[in-house]
Amino acid sequence: MGGNPIKAEPRDDFSQSTKRALAQRVGYLCSNPACRAHTTGPRADPAKSINLGVAAHITAAAGGGPRFDSELIDGKRKNAVNGIWLCQNCAKLIDNDPDLYTSAMLFRWKNDAEEEAKLRVGKNNSKSKSRSERDAISQLRREHKLRNELHRDLLKTPVERMQIPVTSSRVQKFEHGEVIVHRIGDKTYPDVDKRPGISGWFKLEMFDFYHGGVECILALEHALVDRETGDGQPSYMIK
Repeated sequence: MGGNPIKAEPRDDFSQSTKRALAQRVGYLCSNPACRAHTTGPRADPAKSINLGVAAHITAAAGGGPRFDSELIDGKRKNAVNGIWLCQNCAKLIDNDPDLYTSAMLFRWKNDAEEEAKLRVGKNNSKSKSRSERDAISQLRREHKLRNELHRDLLKTPVERMQIPVTSSRVQKFEHGEVIVHRIGDKTYPDVDKRPGISGWFKLEMFDFYHGGVECILALEHALVDRETGDGQPSYMIK
């Protein structure tokens, strides 16, 4: 059957020189701070190289595309200002979920990636760390410090823990079975908080540690009571 052909929207594609400039301005690394993949490298042919990078449009090159800005002046869509260098995976990622990966976020990625590239120019890799690497190291140090403080404040002494039988419940290692958790800045405890709404503090039972802090029991919705174990203590499964 015949019909009128669908007329495609005109696209403002980047020129080769613009694509090259976008790649070089970030050192051929993906601009996604959670990625930073290298996008170029050697091929078997000594005269050729592999390119896995994409000069992606921050606001779409044509109407109907992700993050399209109808108010953008003609010609600006193919300007380097509207471009970001990404690996192929991240380029597909941002276009598959434009509600999450907004124009403002991508402009921020681009700016941060170019600032990091500027800091790397002329410096030895062993002395130069990207912002994402510095943030990860800083976060790891904070988590280790918090872990050590929690162990110091909540656990029994090492000597006391050594005397706990291996078959004992994991909660036996804690100095106290219960803790009071309160909102930062809440000064009402231990007085009764008569203000409307949810109280700023409440009591929890200690359970165990995990990678992000302390696990506590707020309430038991289900419990399975098994037959008594060899030491005469019932065992429980908390869900």
